[in-house]
Formats: sequence, C-alpha cells, structure tokens
Amino acid sequence: MFRLQVTVGAGKLELDKRYLRGVFRSAGNEIAALTRSMIRHAAGGGRKYWLGPGHTYQASAPGQPPVSRTGSLDSHIVVRPFKNGEGVAIRETTFYALFLAKGAHGGGGNTQDRRNILLAGETDARGRVLRGRNRLKGSAISRTRVLLPRPSLELALEQREASIEARVKEAIMQGLKFKRLGVRAKV
Repeated sequence: MFRLQVTVGAGKLELDKRYLRGVFRSAGNEIAALTRSMIRHAAGGGRKYWLGPGHTYQASAPGQPPVSRTGSLDSHIVVRPFKNGEGVAIRETTFYALFLAKGAHGGGGNTQDRRNILLAGETDARGRVLRGRNRLKGSAISRTRVLLPRPSLELALEQREASIEARVKEAIMQGLKFKRLGVRAKV
C-alpha cells in the first residue's frame, strides 16, 4: 500500500490521490488502446496456414504482437483502476492470451510423418472404414509443439513507459499538500 506522510517542523505533507487516480486511469486506457492498435495492425511475418480454398492466414513472428484473426484478443482487453487510486490493472481476458504473451509447449503432433496417417479406405483402430479425409493414427501425436512468445501488452508498456512515469511524478507533485499542525503553547 502506498501512503506518504512526512512530518516537517510545524506541519506535515500529505498526498491527495485524486490526480494520481486520474493519471493511472488515463495511462491504462492509453496502454490498452495502443495494444489494440498493435494487434489490429500486425503484419504477420510468421508461418502461413491454409484455411480453405483460396484462404490463407499468416501468423505473427515470435517477439512480434499477435495478428488479429477473429478480433477476440483485441476486444477483450480490460482496464481496471485500483479503488485506492494507487495503480491500474490491464488484462487480456481471452483464455489463450497468456499462451501468446509468454509462449507455450505441448499439444498437436507431427502431421508431416506420412507413416502415421491412415488413408481413405483403410480401417481405423475401431474397425471403421475411413472415407474422405485422412485421419491421424494415435502414434502421430508424438512431438511437442512450441509456441514462442508474442507479447503485446509488454511492448505497449515499454513504448509508453517514459511518458507515463513523467505523468505519475507530476501527479504526485500536484497531490502533495502541506498541513500545518496546531501549535500548542507550553507553559
């Protein structure tokens, strides 16, 4: 908890948090807006995925903000100033946001290993005859996938860190008030 009170001779300095609360609220909204913009305007540069006839999607490169495909990631950024006025919480609330920001391991398998693919017309483990698309055998899930980090909030905060720091210092200076203490005469 941030509390500032300094006693100076016949008075004390106190911090009025109204200015600080406003700065944190505006800084949080600024970071969220910059993060949304970075996600919406990300150019890709990573792996290309085939989504269907005539449709491809290029993911972001590691270290770059994620590319917006459905709009869910950038529309679920929440800004909540602390009630006591001493900070702000900025969160990406989609379930996969942390996977993108910090990276992830696991899932999937080696779909390039042709020995582990059942062809149409073959039978699967349950004896069913496969039709249409090829299916993966259970042993095809062998290798672990690795998703390298694609941060967005961290990049936005790094870009605005200096300006936010200056505004917080200014708000603290504006919020400092000197209160005189009642002087009691000693007899």
